Amino acid sequence: MSILLSVFWGCLEICYFHFFCSAFLRPKVFGKRYALHFFVAWLSASLYLNIGLPPIVENCLSIVMLFLLCSVTYQGQFLRNLLFVIPIFVIGGIFDTLTLYAVSSLLGISIQDFVWRKVTYSITVTLSKLLFLLAGWILCRFRKAGKPEPVQTKWLLLSLLFPAITLVMMMSIFYGYRDRGDVSTGIVGLCSVLVLANVASLYLTHHLEKSAVEAKNQALLTRQMEIQTESIGALERSYRAQRQAIHEHRAQLQTVYDLITSGNYASAEEYIRRLQVVQTTRIFAI
Repeated sequence: MSILLSVFWGCLEICYFHFFCSAFLRPKVFGKRYALHFFVAWLSASLYLNIGLPPIVENCLSIVMLFLLCSVTYQGQFLRNLLFVIPIFVIGGIFDTLTLYAVSSLLGISIQDFVWRKVTYSITVTLSKLLFLLAGWILCRFRKAGKPEPVQTKWLLLSLLFPAITLVMMMSIFYGYRDRGDVSTGIVGLCSVLVLANVASLYLTHHLEKSAVEAKNQALLTRQMEIQTESIGALERSYRAQRQAIHEHRAQLQTVYDLITSGNYASAEEYIRRLQVVQTTRIFAI
């Protein structure tokens, strides 16, 4: 059971590491293919991290695996990727530690006694990693490859509402078990259901927001197409009017030429005056 739990924690670490990297680094063209290979390698390594290695060795192996994953998946120099991996790993560890101390303080027990409550301890660590994963997902949502995205307050509040309610419920459950020892199997099942419900709600909220954005973009594109269609129609009408004006102008020149060549200068002069009156009327009409 501890091996499966360690593998699950490793998967959560890779997920929030991916979100944090996606928020600041540019992915490579074939990075996802290599990322899948290293994901399998990480799962295999997680199985071997339970053979009793010293914690510092396990942490170093984790940093090396995350660094390799970052190097094959995202663009960047060697030193930059290394300096990016270490802070994420350290901040994740600090967040787990603070969560453990916060829950042990809520239960009114020491951290040593809290560790002996294995089920409560496992749920707390899992909850801590899920919260850090949520933070990375939200950061990735509003920042892609180092480029800030517009923050939508409504979507952000909806995304944080259900996890906040779930967190309060789980802390209330833990507080109710402060004098009863470790939590029961039923509580573990309830926590699992709450986590799955939160994942489903976040997935639904994300896709609803995505559908709304796509509908807005579709409406904008439709309006642009309508404007372009109207512009093309106006241009076509202007072109036809210009061709008609050119045709009339040629006919008028031909008439003047015929009058002059036939010696009817007075008629030609009168015709030109009429044309001037017509053109003046058109100009004032415009």
